[in-house]
Amino acid sequence: MSQSALIPLINNAALLVAMVLVYEVLSARLPTRKNLLWQVISGLLLGMIGMAVMLNSWQLAPGVIYDTRSVVLALSGLFFGTVPTLLAVLLTGALRIMIGGGGAPVGVAVIVCSAGIGLLWRYLRKRELRALSFGELYLLGLAVHFVMIGLMLLLPQEARGNFFAQAALPVMLIYPLATALAGWAMVAREARRHLEKEKEKAEETLRRNEARLRSLVELLQYQTRDLQDFLALTLEKAIELTGSKLGYIFTYDEEKKRLIPQAWSKGALEETKIPNPPYHFDPEKSALLGEPVRQGKPLILNDYQAPHPLKKGYPEGHVEIRKFLSVPVFKNGKIVALIGLANKETDYEEADVLQIRLLMEAVWRTLERRQVEEALEESQAYFEIALQAAGMGVWRRDLAQNRFFFSDYALKLLGIDPEKFRGTVEEFLAAVHPEDRERLRAFMASVAELDQPFDQEYRVLWADGSVRFIRARGRVMRDEKGQPVRVMGVLWDVTELRRKETEVERARADFLLSVSHELKTPLFLMAADLELLKSRPPEERLRQLLSMEETFSRNLMRLRFLVENLIDSQRAATMGMRLNLVKADLNSLVKSAVEELEIPMRKQNIELKLDLKPLPSIDLDQEAITRVLQNLLTNAFKFSPPGGTVEIRTRSEEDLVILEVQDYGPGIPQENISYLFQPFSRTQQAMQSVIPGTGLGLYVSRILIEAHGGTISLSSGEGKGTTVTVRLPVKGGERRVQ
Repeated sequence: MSQSALIPLINNAALLVAMVLVYEVLSARLPTRKNLLWQVISGLLLGMIGMAVMLNSWQLAPGVIYDTRSVVLALSGLFFGTVPTLLAVLLTGALRIMIGGGGAPVGVAVIVCSAGIGLLWRYLRKRELRALSFGELYLLGLAVHFVMIGLMLLLPQEARGNFFAQAALPVMLIYPLATALAGWAMVAREARRHLEKEKEKAEETLRRNEARLRSLVELLQYQTRDLQDFLALTLEKAIELTGSKLGYIFTYDEEKKRLIPQAWSKGALEETKIPNPPYHFDPEKSALLGEPVRQGKPLILNDYQAPHPLKKGYPEGHVEIRKFLSVPVFKNGKIVALIGLANKETDYEEADVLQIRLLMEAVWRTLERRQVEEALEESQAYFEIALQAAGMGVWRRDLAQNRFFFSDYALKLLGIDPEKFRGTVEEFLAAVHPEDRERLRAFMASVAELDQPFDQEYRVLWADGSVRFIRARGRVMRDEKGQPVRVMGVLWDVTELRRKETEVERARADFLLSVSHELKTPLFLMAADLELLKSRPPEERLRQLLSMEETFSRNLMRLRFLVENLIDSQRAATMGMRLNLVKADLNSLVKSAVEELEIPMRKQNIELKLDLKPLPSIDLDQEAITRVLQNLLTNAFKFSPPGGTVEIRTRSEEDLVILEVQDYGPGIPQENISYLFQPFSRTQQAMQSVIPGTGLGLYVSRILIEAHGGTISLSSGEGKGTTVTVRLPVKGGERRVQ
C-alpha cells in the first residue's frame, strides 16, 4: 500500500480516537442517558464524528472512499443505543449519498451493517459495558470489517480489484485495532463513571444515614403523648430526608381492613381543598393509595401523570401529584402503617425506600415503647375509640361534684355543642326531650342506691328540631368503703332501630288487616251465595247453583293464590326454595295461565294482547313459574281500568328468555318502585283506592324468579302504566336452590 493511502487511514483512525475521547469528556456533563435530549445530542455528535472522518477519507477510486465511519457506527450501536445510532446513520448516510459515485450504495450498506452489528452486540451481551475487554472489542472490530469486506464484493469490478489489491489488508490491520482502542477508551470512561456514581451513592447514603440519625434523636427527645402529634413530626422528618414536598401517614387496621389518616403535611393541607375528606379508606377500593397494602411492598411512581392501570384520578380540589412514593410499615410481618411522600424534585429511588423504611421501623419501635409506658393513662382513650367505632359514646358522672363528662362522640349523639358544654346536670337535662326530662331527673337522683348495672332509654332534642332515641347503660362505681363515687357507662343512638321496629309493626298490622280482608271477602261472598241457595225451593237450587259456578270459581281461585303466596313467602324466609326443574316452554305456561284467569279478565272486560315469539325450551319449575304468571297477570288486571288492555310479550335475546307484562293503569310513582319487591309492600294509591292485595305477589315472584337464576324488574310512571320484565337464563344460570 502506498504512503498516500496509509497516511489518510492512520489520520482517520487518530481523528476517530481523539473525537471519541472528546465526546466522552463532553458526555460526562450531559443529562442522564435515559433522557431523550441526551440521546438526540449524542446522535448528532456521533453523526458529526462520522461525517468528519468521511471528509478526511482515502479515495481509492472516483466515488469509492474509505474511512472509519464503520468504527464510529459500530461503537455507537454498542455504547449509545438505538436512538443516537439511528440519528448517526441518517447523517452519515445522507453525506455518503451526497458524495455520490459508484461506491455510494455499498457505502450506505456499510453504514447500516456497522450500526446494526453494534446494536446487536449491545442487546445480545449480558454484562455491563464497563466489563468489556480489549479482546471483545477487537472481535467486534473484526466482525464489522469482515462484513464490510464482504460488501466490497458488490463494487464494480475495477474498484473491487483495487480494494483487495491496495486496501483490504490495511483495513483489517488498522480498523479492528482502531475499534478496540476507541472502545477501550470508552470502557475506561464507563468504569470511571461507575466509580464516580458509586462514590456519590456512598456519600449520599452517608448523608442520608446522618440525617436519619439526627431525625431519630430529635424524635426520641420529643415529649408528647399524642400519637398524631408525634407522627406529624415523623412525617416532617421523612419529607426533609427525601426532599419531598408533601406527605401523609396512615395507620392500618388489619382487622377492619381500613387505612386511617393520622398525619398530613402542612403543604398538603394548605393546597388541598376537598370539602369533606373521608375519615378512613378501604385499601381494596382505594386504587393507588391501597396498592402498597395489597402487594405488601413499596410503590414508586416518578411520572404520576402518565397512564397507570390502578389510577382512578383524585377528587376535585386535591393537591397535584407529580412524583409519588408509598412505603408500608411492618410489625411482626404485618402492615401497621403506610407513609406516602410526593413531589420530590428528582426521581424517587430505592435508597429513599430504604431510608424511610429504617426511619419508620425505628419510629414504630419508639411508639410501641411509649404505648406500653402510657397504657393505663391511654386505656380510656382507646376504649372510647373502640366504642365510637361501634357507634357508642362514653360518659361519666362525678357524684361528689354532680358533674358530667361526655366523650366528643357522646356529645355528638346527644346533640350538645362540645365548645359550650360545661358538665352541669342542668345542661345535660336541657338536651333531653321535655316529656322524658322529669323521669330521667328522678332516676338520676336515686341512681347511687343501685347495686346492679342499669339500662335507660330517653329521647333528646337536637338543635335542628329532630328527635333522637338514646339508650344508655352504666353502673355505679364505689370506693373501698363501699361509698358511691361515680357513675360510668356508654350510650348509643337507637333511633333507626326504633324507626324500623315501628315500620315492622305497621307493616305487620297492615299485612294482617289485608290478609284478613282478602280471606274474609271471598269467604263472605261464597257464604252469602250458599245462604241464598238455601233459601231457594229445592227444585230451583240446582239451577241457582249452576249460576253461582263462576262466582265460586273466582273466589276459590282468589283464596288459592293468597294461600300459595303466603306459603311461598314463609318457605323462602325459613327453608328456602326447592325447585322441581324440567324442560318446559314458557309460552305454553303463559297460555295456561291466561286460560285460568279468563273469568276475572272477562268480568273486567280486559282486552288481552299476546305477542309470543318462538322460544327455546328451558329448565323451569312449572308450578313456580305459573304462580309468577298468575301474580303478574292478577296485578295487571287489578290495576287496569274496565275495558283496558293488558299486553303479554315473550322473546329470546342472547342467552335469555324474556317475559314482559304491561298494563295501562294509573302507574306507580318513581319513588315507590324500589321497595315494591319487599314483603307486604303496597303503593299508597292501592291502599287509598281500596284495591285488594297483601303486598306479597311481587315479593314471592322475585323469590321464585331469583331461585331460577333470573331477574325481575319493574318500570312505571304516574299515568303511564306499568311494565314488569322477567329475564330467565336459557342455560340455567346460577340458581339459588337451597
